[in-house]
Amino acid sequence: MVCRGPRPSAGVRGVPEKTFFPCSPTISSDHQPGQEAALVKVTVSQACSAVVYNSQTLAKKATALLSHQAIQKMGTGYSFIGTVQVSVKQATITSTAPPLVFLSFHAQGLLVYALSQSVQQQIKNLIAGKTTQEALHILLSVPGIEHASMQWDGFGDNTRLPKQSSSIHITLFVV
Repeated sequence: MVCRGPRPSAGVRGVPEKTFFPCSPTISSDHQPGQEAALVKVTVSQACSAVVYNSQTLAKKATALLSHQAIQKMGTGYSFIGTVQVSVKQATITSTAPPLVFLSFHAQGLLVYALSQSVQQQIKNLIAGKTTQEALHILLSVPGIEHASMQWDGFGDNTRLPKQSSSIHITLFVV
């Protein structure tokens, strides 16, 4: 059994702290099962230990861990949108001296791929002077781009992109 609750006013003001109370119940009886008795005394007790942790520190460390895993799995260029959601599932205290506390938690966040200005310029250079179909094919081969479309402003040939990359503008949409 785990009870959760606010920590009594201790620690640093303004630092959100969370408290976990891992408990283990103990049940005892003055008679064994199967024994006859006119009166049976059953005692139920709980031994609980309080575990207090700084939720901001946990969120920062969980975010760093997720970022590291994202880089390992997908490469660089990804950023979180919004905050990473962290929820503690279990607190465990070891019986070693001194006791160690282990927090089991779940963390999740939304990652998006961002194209830097230099990468955007490289893309413009790659597609400059290409036909619409060639340019779309190149765009869709870039990591992080799932959909691509083209729009022309003004007059000109809408089957081929301008030869000068400075005439090409990239607009990114997060979907």
